[in-house]
Amino acid sequence: MNRPTFLSRLGLAAALVVLASCGEDGGAQILDGVWQTTCPAGLSGCFPGAQVNQLAIAGDGVAGFCQVRREGTESVLDFLIVTEDADGDAVRFEVDRARYDSETFTVVPGDCRISFTDKGTAYGTGSSDATRGSCGPAAPSATQPCQLVIEEVPAGEIGNNVAIPYTGTEAGFGDEIRFNVLCESVGNPNNPTTTRRNLSFSEGGGAGRAASFRGINCTEM
Repeated sequence: MNRPTFLSRLGLAAALVVLASCGEDGGAQILDGVWQTTCPAGLSGCFPGAQVNQLAIAGDGVAGFCQVRREGTESVLDFLIVTEDADGDAVRFEVDRARYDSETFTVVPGDCRISFTDKGTAYGTGSSDATRGSCGPAAPSATQPCQLVIEEVPAGEIGNNVAIPYTGTEAGFGDEIRFNVLCESVGNPNNPTTTRRNLSFSEGGGAGRAASFRGINCTEM
């Protein structure tokens, strides 16, 4: 599958504005993500994955969903993108049960898990600290390898080309959520010692920074 260039993403984004604005309530879900798997320091025989630059309507060449559940003063995010790389291999990214404060957007450690697949190999799907893909607000560590940060953007930016957090306000695109992810040394459950990957994003070969994602018109429950 060919990845959109920067210019083609702008054209697609413009088309999606029109599509999403046609029905703010229950409009098409739009999934957006920019990420890459890389090798932990000192891991031999490891090759970084291709950069993924995905912007698409769920169901139109990309499987996935974005769902936010309200639970008291907190919200719970579930997010999934499933696509394929240029070689036809599976590429997958998922956030499962990411709980955060509905007012401050601060992620609450607990059940949150991040998993991803590169070249058909899954990372973060096991049960141990090294393979579970546990996520929280702190920097990556041995017990919490993935950092998840949900960004708050002023409500006045809803509807422009900037991804924003889920606020319950319907305007422009409709409800959106934006978050950044940085994972270090997440293991494959079958071979966690030698099969490990980081997840970040490096533009132009520079130092890795957090990968970015957004969901537009997420299902609210």
